[in-house]
Amino acid sequence: MIVNQSFVRKNLGSDDPIGRRIRLGGARSTAPWLTIVGVIPDIFTGDTGNPRDAGVLLPLSQHRESFINIAVRAPNAMSLTPLVRATATALNSDIPIYNIYTMDEAVAKNVWHIRVFGGLFMVFGVAALLLAAIGLYAVMAFSVSRRAREVGIRIALGARTMHVLSLVFRTGLIQLGVGMTLGLGLAALVSQLVAGVLFDVQPRDPVTFAMVVGVLSVAGMLACYFPARRAALVDPLSAMRSE
Repeated sequence: MIVNQSFVRKNLGSDDPIGRRIRLGGARSTAPWLTIVGVIPDIFTGDTGNPRDAGVLLPLSQHRESFINIAVRAPNAMSLTPLVRATATALNSDIPIYNIYTMDEAVAKNVWHIRVFGGLFMVFGVAALLLAAIGLYAVMAFSVSRRAREVGIRIALGARTMHVLSLVFRTGLIQLGVGMTLGLGLAALVSQLVAGVLFDVQPRDPVTFAMVVGVLSVAGMLACYFPARRAALVDPLSAMRSE
C-alpha cells in the first residue's frame, strides 16, 4: 500500500512508515496484512468536509474494483480521449468508458454546492459591507457635524484648522477602533457557523478580515475629514449662530 502524509501523522506519528504493516478494517478484521511501500503528499479526496483526510492507495492487481478512474496528464488531455478509448478496447473490448472530463471538472463536480452557496455568501457579504460603510459614514458625519458650534468656538479662541481636524480625527478614530474591535471579536465567534460552506478557506481568513477593516477604516476617516474640514472653513460667528 501507499499512504498519504495525513495517514502517517494520524496513525504513525514520527515513526518511519516504510516497511510498516497495516491491516484495514479494525481490530477484528480478517483482511490480509499490507506493507507500506511509499508515502505521497495529501491530495483532495473528494470529501469537502475533510479534503485532506488520511488515505491509502492499493494496487488494482491485488484489490479489484468494479469502477476505476484513469488520469492522463498532458498539455491537452482531452485530445487523447480517442487514444485512451482505443487502448482500453484493445485490452478488453467489454470495458465501457464513460464520464470523460478534465481534472478541473472532476473537482467541480464535488464542490458545486460549495461554489453556489459560497458565491451567495460573497454577494451578501459585499452588500452588507457596502451598507455598513455607508451607514458608518452617515453616522460619523452626523456626529461630526453636530460639533460645528464647538469647532467655531475653538477657532474663535485661536485654534488652528489642523488642530481642530486632529481633535475631530482622534475622537472619531477612538470610536471607530472600539466599534471595529467589538465587531471583529463577534465576527470571529460566529465565523464557525459558515465553515460548512467553505472549501479550502479558513473561517477566520485574515485577508477577508483585513479587507473589512480597511473599507470601514477608510469610510470612517472620510466621514471625519469632510464634515470637520467643512466646519473648520466656516466663519466662526456663523458656526456659533447655527444653533
